[in-house]
Amino acid sequence: RLMYLQERLRARGSTRDVAQLAQRPCRGAWLDLLACADRLSAPATVALPTAQARDQPFELSSVQQAYWLGRGAGEVLGNVSCHAFLEFRTRDVDPQRLAAAAECVRQRHPMLRARFFDGRQQILPTPPLPCFDLQDWRTV
Repeated sequence: RLMYLQERLRARGSTRDVAQLAQRPCRGAWLDLLACADRLSAPATVALPTAQARDQPFELSSVQQAYWLGRGAGEVLGNVSCHAFLEFRTRDVDPQRLAAAAECVRQRHPMLRARFFDGRQQILPTPPLPCFDLQDWRTV
């Protein structure tokens, strides 16, 4: 949440960083910080891709860049990527319907089709791999 708040503040011209926000994590302290905050000469702008450039690589956000740089072996607590492993135990789930629903969600949300390389990102029209690897263990 603090990184999200810091990014929103940066977009409005504030120079406050996550460490400053974390020192006293409450609304009153943050309002005090903002009242005496240094301001950038102009608020940050976000470059939105044109319809013609949607499939072209573009810059990472500051939060994405922090995740990418944090993966480096030279960083304190680095050399670990951000990831999640989810396992569900359910009854009466149709695996094909579940896979089709997941694909619909991925097609609707561009960041679920993103690839990251060389400090940049690109939204793929059609990803090369399925959404997830379905393991059906009902007969085991």
